[in-house]
Amino acid sequence: MEEWAMRRGNEIMSRDIERARRFLRETFENEVERGRSTVPAHFASLVADHSERVGEIASWIADAEGLPVNQLRLAGILHDVKKLAANIPGGIVSPVIHADRGKVEAVHFLTEDLHKSDELSIAISCMINAHSATPLSKDALNLETPDTPEEWALRDANMLDYLDFWGMAMEVGFRQHPGTFGYKRDKGNIVESIGFARSMRIKYSKGLHGETAKKIGMILRRRGSRFVLFMSGKTISNIEDFRAVLNEFIATEFIYTPPS
Repeated sequence: MEEWAMRRGNEIMSRDIERARRFLRETFENEVERGRSTVPAHFASLVADHSERVGEIASWIADAEGLPVNQLRLAGILHDVKKLAANIPGGIVSPVIHADRGKVEAVHFLTEDLHKSDELSIAISCMINAHSATPLSKDALNLETPDTPEEWALRDANMLDYLDFWGMAMEVGFRQHPGTFGYKRDKGNIVESIGFARSMRIKYSKGLHGETAKKIGMILRRRGSRFVLFMSGKTISNIEDFRAVLNEFIATEFIYTPPS
């Protein structure tokens, strides 16, 4: 019986993945409703979608490289669990500090809600803690470099989403909300926000670590580039214009799904 319980505590089932998805969205909803987050509810949904995409991309990398697929998928879903929390003075949402708080939240969820082992919970929390060590933040914040293949895989999966138009759109939307650090830096200028998202995808593309991630990046980068080209012929003066252009692009674009 003890051996069965130990084995169960290290396994991740499909129901665990579904519970993590619900937990993420419930957490975001609670933070918005209780005033713990300064971003609107619709953006919370965008971040949840981003987290699910990262989980999916992480699972592709894991499958190709012989890593634990469901561990990476679960870590991807949970990696931004504290992103919306107002975690610096003034209630401004920092997109970087969240990793340290996110790992703590993840351990609590994994051990108390999913009843996973300490070993598994700590391994996933380390992946979450390392995912922010990107070319944009690692040196500036003195973040530790990912150590294990799993940590590198999650870090790459997170960056890969920003190469595509989905991640670019989320970054622009985030930086256009007054409660965020990006809005303060861009002074609310939509052109600055788009420019940052474009430079971000270039740096992330160059900073990918794994060979599988680089191959996936080639596909997502091409589609992101098509979006950039699509925007170049449009007049975008505010976030409403940007969303209209985004929706127009989505209506004309084939959404890539890797072969199973």
